[in-house]
Amino acid sequence: MQNNKYSEQTNFGLVYLYPTGTGKKNVEPIKEVKKTVEKKKRKKKKIKLNKCYECKKKLTIVQQQLTCKCGANFCPKHRLQSQHNCSKINSFDEEKFKQKCGLGGGKFKQIEAL
Repeated sequence: MQNNKYSEQTNFGLVYLYPTGTGKKNVEPIKEVKKTVEKKKRKKKKIKLNKCYECKKKLTIVQQQLTCKCGANFCPKHRLQSQHNCSKINSFDEEKFKQKCGLGGGKFKQIEAL
């Protein structure tokens, strides 16, 4: 075997660059760090209680189908728009209604009699 400065016995010269056992050790030994296993907190799913938006009365499965145009569920007592102060209530405009339906409101020329 060769006693070369860069052989496998000397870890390819690292022993000469970083000698062990000589000099002062400024490095403290590595302390084992205990890994604390933190349990993941599961968020509880919020159970959606189907209640009347106005009076908070619990609704049955059939009553849950009574949804308003505003998107809320109401009991039979509050299901109409006027009974729960719905934000989607459209004020009735006669002119728009006539234009939509095509009823009256037009100007006519007098028909000439023969």
